[in-house]
Amino acid sequence: MGPLDGRRLHITVGHRHRRPSEIGEEEEPKQAVDYLLKPIEFERFVRAAAKALALHRQRESGRPSRQAVAVEAGAGSCLVIKSGTDYHKLRLDEILYVEAAGNYAGFVTPSAKVMSLQSMKDLGSMLPPEYFFRVHKSYIVNFRHVSGIEKNQVMLGSRAIPIGESFRENFLKAVERMKL
Repeated sequence: MGPLDGRRLHITVGHRHRRPSEIGEEEEPKQAVDYLLKPIEFERFVRAAAKALALHRQRESGRPSRQAVAVEAGAGSCLVIKSGTDYHKLRLDEILYVEAAGNYAGFVTPSAKVMSLQSMKDLGSMLPPEYFFRVHKSYIVNFRHVSGIEKNQVMLGSRAIPIGESFRENFLKAVERMKL
């Protein structure tokens, strides 16, 4: 997948007094992904960028678009998750773990669980490996929230997440590197 540039990505920005329907055919990009009105709010821009990136990935791979987009936002990194028709911005440092549920993934934070149509394989490549590690076929944990390891379980506070046999050796090596 090549870099996104102005020739391949169209997010149209306009003034509040001019709507897309008021723009002449010659002015409106033929392949616009979204239309943003000035002044642009960050949350609205993130949704438009997520939509554009998902469409770009879909076109490049020929597969359905992914439902999450990693975004750098000021002091903290975020993940924009599509859940149904809604988008949720989750700070990476607030995600405790990700749990597979059939074809869905549940992003668990201290205050909520956001479900998204997402494969664990895709998530494994999207989440930063220095903080997130797959410990089971159904779980990815955030190292920042690991409070201990007991037998075949990772402790996240009072929550126990199982460590799968095939993931155990690599996880313990990663723990040594992180010096948890």
